[in-house]
Amino acid sequence: ADDDEVDLTTLVTTKPPRPYTEYTMFYQLEREFILHRVLASADGGGADAVAAARGGEPGEALFKDDPLMPKKYRSLPLKADWYISGKSKKPTKRKHRKSHGKIGFLELTRMIAKRWGEVDDETRQYCKMMAAMELVKYKEDMESYNVYKGRLEAIGEIPQDMKDRLAKKKRAADRKQGGAAGGGRASSSASPPSGPPPLPKPTRKSARRAAAVRADRVISRFVAPKISVPPSRRAAEPIAAEAVQSSPGAGREASDMEAFISSIVNDGGTGAA
Repeated sequence: ADDDEVDLTTLVTTKPPRPYTEYTMFYQLEREFILHRVLASADGGGADAVAAARGGEPGEALFKDDPLMPKKYRSLPLKADWYISGKSKKPTKRKHRKSHGKIGFLELTRMIAKRWGEVDDETRQYCKMMAAMELVKYKEDMESYNVYKGRLEAIGEIPQDMKDRLAKKKRAADRKQGGAAGGGRASSSASPPSGPPPLPKPTRKSARRAAAVRADRVISRFVAPKISVPPSRRAAEPIAAEAVQSSPGAGREASDMEAFISSIVNDGGTGAA
């Protein structure tokens, strides 16, 4: 049929999420099986306990009457849309619930991955069939969505889900930019440090060099104090010197010393000869 003849009300107006893969289908089934055995068998809570553990409501619509499902999973209280990718379900506010505390997420994931490697052919074929059916539906929904988006682009519009995604990205960017600007304002509002930047921490060598420089500066700046001599002492010193020089005893001592030295020199010369 021509695109012009397509009724817009029948088109998919929201981009469909990618469907579950073969392994994801098995993960959903095996997770419910483990929770059912761990919780229902240990606490006797039955389907309501399992529903509460996975975030559902007691008495919710369950998946029933599938003769192709392996017998292992037929008795499980599966949700009616367990095989549909989570993003395609109607958004509901998740209520706070107490964790069962019986098995952790990491342990559960490792257990399921190990069992997938040992899965029987019946279970594998069933998961493969469910994944293929969801893939066909996904391609049909994508084709319908592309027609819807093309109609809007022809009149300069975009789908509402694209607007929502763009608005969400813009809000995230604004929050990030606002946080960075707030940090910048906080740093700029602080008074800048006055004076020169702090010097690096000195090493031993630089410390010794600095100490030597400081010692040189101290020595170069040292000025010997002036000693004031009383006038009476300054006048007496020349007189005492003249008295020593003019003393007859001092002259005789000098003459005796010269004679002694000459005698030694003469004696040394005679012995040598």
